[in-house]
Amino acid sequence: MPEELLLLALDDATGNDNLGVYLDRALIAGALLDLLLQERIVRSEPGQRSDERSWIREPTYYIPAAAKPTGSGYLDHVFRTIAAHPMGHRLHSFATLVLLYLNRVNPLSPTIYAAPPNQRVLAAQNLLAREELIESETRFLGFMRRTSLRQGNRNTGESLLRHRLQAMMDKTASLPDERFRALLLLIKAMGLTANVFGKERLDAADWRVTSLLRLTMEPDSALAHAHRYIVSGIGEDDAITLKPVPF
Repeated sequence: MPEELLLLALDDATGNDNLGVYLDRALIAGALLDLLLQERIVRSEPGQRSDERSWIREPTYYIPAAAKPTGSGYLDHVFRTIAAHPMGHRLHSFATLVLLYLNRVNPLSPTIYAAPPNQRVLAAQNLLAREELIESETRFLGFMRRTSLRQGNRNTGESLLRHRLQAMMDKTASLPDERFRALLLLIKAMGLTANVFGKERLDAADWRVTSLLRLTMEPDSALAHAHRYIVSGIGEDDAITLKPVPF
């Protein structure tokens, strides 16, 4: 999902980077949501585990001992980074789970106020390796916008993804599955509704996205936790249980 979202975000005729830190946050949050769907990160409700702190009153997240990387893409990069942290297998809020990741990839400035490293570069490196993104002679080191595809490898799944999103949006009787709910959340949070569904359908699409998310996003759901991180970053309260790790 994070790489599919990257393809959508990079489909910009101007090549300008107007999303900044929100796109970087969304890629991190999208990776965590995908790892949750794959059960390589597990959500625990209060009172479910005997080792949780007595004051915990909200859902927490942790990496189970049996979870392993399955490849070398961006998703596994996020998983390996968190799992390698000395506190990676403890219980964490969604925000402190993100902070574990940032603490490892940005050790020179691991504060809660530091902007996340450029996740677009990390995700795009994997797309390059799969020949789904090529180096532009002038723009690669800038926004890394996908300008064309290598001959013989023109099916990135982007058209199918757009079609399935549009078909889901046109349904009024059923709710989307978890994966598309997560993708809708990131599209909405990043202001990409017009990019994905077209400017001519912006009002109707934006209303539908908002309605779907309002119906499905409980206050303590993983989607709500991801949304808060994307739009607000990490606050001081989120970092209380995470002490800096020396490098």
